[in-house]
Amino acid sequence: MRLSTLVFSFAFLLAGAGLSVFAAILAVNLIEETTETDVRRALSAAGYHWADVETAGLQVFVIGYAPSEAMRFKAKSAAGTVVDATRVIDQMNVIDSVEITPPDFKLEILRTNNAVSVMGMLPARYGVDSLIASITESVGPDAKISQLLQTADFPVAENWATAVRASIDLLSLADSAKLTVSAGEIQGNLVAQDYAEGQAFERQIGILSSGDVTTDIIITAPRRVIAPFVFSVSKTEASKEISMGCRVIATSSSDAKLERLGALGAEHLINYKTHANWGEQAFELTGGAGIDLVVEVGGPGNLPQSISALAVDGCISLIGVLTGWSGEVPTAALMTKNGRLSGITVGSQLDQANMTAAVEAHDMQPVIDKTFPLAELADAFRYQESQQHFGKICVSL
Repeated sequence: MRLSTLVFSFAFLLAGAGLSVFAAILAVNLIEETTETDVRRALSAAGYHWADVETAGLQVFVIGYAPSEAMRFKAKSAAGTVVDATRVIDQMNVIDSVEITPPDFKLEILRTNNAVSVMGMLPARYGVDSLIASITESVGPDAKISQLLQTADFPVAENWATAVRASIDLLSLADSAKLTVSAGEIQGNLVAQDYAEGQAFERQIGILSSGDVTTDIIITAPRRVIAPFVFSVSKTEASKEISMGCRVIATSSSDAKLERLGALGAEHLINYKTHANWGEQAFELTGGAGIDLVVEVGGPGNLPQSISALAVDGCISLIGVLTGWSGEVPTAALMTKNGRLSGITVGSQLDQANMTAAVEAHDMQPVIDKTFPLAELADAFRYQESQQHFGKICVSL
């Protein structure tokens, strides 16, 4: 009997100890869960939804990615209002801050008579509508304005607004102007019709220049442009003036095409078949000043005549090589005139956007000779080869 009693007592004590341990584990788990829930609720109420909580015994671990060091400290303090602060273990990380660079606020403004195109980026607080209204007031109620503008909500230097106001004042001076405006700076050119007008422009630019705004404005006379072969220009219904004050001399081997070019606004017409030295004739037509810009599609066979027509510091834009891939170039004559020979192919996407804006702003209507469906592409090339066309040959898709 004694042995069985002893065994029974030992078993009873062992069961009691097991129950005590089990109860203790339940109590610890309950305390941990309650603490975790309370701390998580406090963090959520304070707006720290990015923070989470884990518990291990009496320790409370706050985890997550804090937006800043200050928010990290506040989240830990919020947890410390629920449990003793010494029990709070900070295991939070701070997100690396990324510095956002403000955009390059800049405007490109082009005016030809009442047509104005504006493109670029301006601060959101100044607004597109306000800028357009100011330009309209400067140019006049008949202004035709096209814009490719974007806004960004970033701070900008105070002299940005000063530069924009000064550029709008400059627009009121000249019928032809191209301006680039940035914070505290205006660059570009104005086209003056005569010396007196140029002097007036200089005086006004001096008045607008200040400590807050610097100006780099070139005042020029209308540019003379010569285009060998057919130069397809366009005009608005009310004007025959070419954009940016250009005076055009057009050349062709067809008198009929030259007549049509004259109707489109070309100032002088030269048949290069009846005038072999057409470069010399073009030079004489400018009163000895020469051509500022030659649009050259012929290539090496035409370059001697183009250089002969060129003004000092003039430019030849080579856009074609119809007379051959190579040939002799009178480099001494080009050098004597400080001339530039610039090859041009296809422009960039920005060039395309600028061209589209200019076409819309000036209501240009491209001269289209004929349109072929894609299935007749070979006929389109044969038609181009015949040189019967006047203007563009298009293919519809």
